Amino acid sequence: MPYMDGEQYFRELRQLDPNVKVNMSSGYNEQEVTQKFVGKGLASFIQKPYQLSKLKDVLKKIEQ
Repeated sequence: MPYMDGEQYFRELRQLDPNVKVNMSSGYNEQEVTQKFVGKGLASFIQKPYQLSKLKDVLKKIEQ
């Protein structure tokens, strides 16, 4: 993203709506990324690269 990293974007989204469900996607290691969001309400994580079917599955789980 040109102006913010994922962590900054996450914070901005949560300020707009504290209940928004956020899926983080990154090419970095899942544990490395998600440890920054422990206790902050990250809904899910998907490792890049991924197939559209995998993203669809992850988003379905978030909706529940």
